[in-house]
Amino acid sequence: MSFDTIRQLENRVAEFFGSPYAVAVDCCTHGVELCLRYQKIGTITVPRRTYISIPFLSAKLNLFLEWRDEEWQDYYKVNDNEFFFTLADVSGKGIKAGILMANAASVFRSLAKMNSSLSKTAMYINNQVKDSSYQSMFITAVIGKINIEKKEMEYVNLGHEPMMVLDASFDFKYLDATLPPLGMMMVKNEEHFKTTTMDITDKTILIYTDGLTEGYVNNKEELTVTGFENEINKIKSTDPKEIIEHVSEIL
Repeated sequence: MSFDTIRQLENRVAEFFGSPYAVAVDCCTHGVELCLRYQKIGTITVPRRTYISIPFLSAKLNLFLEWRDEEWQDYYKVNDNEFFFTLADVSGKGIKAGILMANAASVFRSLAKMNSSLSKTAMYINNQVKDSSYQSMFITAVIGKINIEKKEMEYVNLGHEPMMVLDASFDFKYLDATLPPLGMMMVKNEEHFKTTTMDITDKTILIYTDGLTEGYVNNKEELTVTGFENEINKIKSTDPKEIIEHVSEIL
């Protein structure tokens, strides 16, 4: 798949809406799926350290994955020690869901580059989603900032799947959502979006969507969170790359 395919898709979207909309296909797998459905292809080339949902998407659309031995750099660096990250999932399907996610991703990118606080970032994304959503669509998300030097992670979970945290002894802990999804209501005070800061020394953080936990394993049963834990214990590894490769093989 080339960027020409992406441009063709954007042009079709612009024609449909009669305005210069663009789909930011790097924002989420919804955008990727839109492009793949627009033009039939047989192979996707992706970095090995990628979103864990990419292998599920390839299986869903019956596409062959060609791995590249490099990292998927989907974060926004503030300085040598800090960077912003997010993982989100939009309700609904199709072009409208893809555009809503693209709008939210644009706000996130802009505020991350300005090094805004996580609370302010969450508030502006929330209000953008509320203002532009179609038929009450919403977005669940984890928005965070990591300080490599201090080994700290500041985050807020907005209605998303709990974040999995494990250490070298394979002790699993979960960071639940503390706020509802983005776009449920307009918010004027950024203090509404309270964040949490935690020490991530020697810890592996796994953030995923229900596409993982509801994915089917060989016996046609859903993987579930417990099943995910069991698979990690099977390979005896806390390396995210090894975990992603193993899970993508069994689903």
